[in-house]
Amino acid sequence: MSGYTFNKIENCIMCGATENHFKILGRRLNGPQGKSPHKKIGLSTTISKCKKCDLIFSNPLPIPLNLQDHYGIPAESYWQNEYFTVDPSYFNGITDIVKNLMVLEKGMKTL
Repeated sequence: MSGYTFNKIENCIMCGATENHFKILGRRLNGPQGKSPHKKIGLSTTISKCKKCDLIFSNPLPIPLNLQDHYGIPAESYWQNEYFTVDPSYFNGITDIVKNLMVLEKGMKTL
């Protein structure tokens, strides 16, 4: 079964501010909005910002009835292997800067 329940946010979940401290930023669909979002069909929610702590959130907050409907995309479809490849020279410049800034005491072998 797919779908969502919606919880109305009456107090900021970060700082507790009341609704009169919320600023509406716009609307967001559950998929790509494209050039003409008013012509798109889909699940839509209001995006608000708390003027006290700057938290940005959906209001009402959509809660999936089944987590697989919302998060069931295989990781391989959005993470690529090259994201996890670290260039061996990644820290070369940083370690040179630290070596120049630090005073090495006699007998020190590592930073």
